Amino acid sequence: MIGFAPLDGYYAGYTCIWWDGSAHIIEMDMRLDLAQPWALSLAECSGELMMEALLTHELGHAYGLGHVGENRHGRLTMSVYIDGLCENQEANLGKGDILGLNALY
Repeated sequence: MIGFAPLDGYYAGYTCIWWDGSAHIIEMDMRLDLAQPWALSLAECSGELMMEALLTHELGHAYGLGHVGENRHGRLTMSVYIDGLCENQEANLGKGDILGLNALY
């Protein structure tokens, strides 16, 4: 389930996943911060966070990917921080993100 909820301004999004005791994900819940100003397109963005970039990152968690280090992999979708407001390049998976998915599946 994906929905909006207050996340106290600490996270823009948060994903919880449940496993069946092996390597199979059986459920995921994603919350996006209700108070976060969101942009749905670059053309309309004026200092907001791009929802597409954050959703791509959170869906990476839903598929079992974890965070990668910001210092060495800051441009990957699964880096801890999105590059900035009105930035959407992290909506596209990088090579490391794809390698991580290939390792899982």
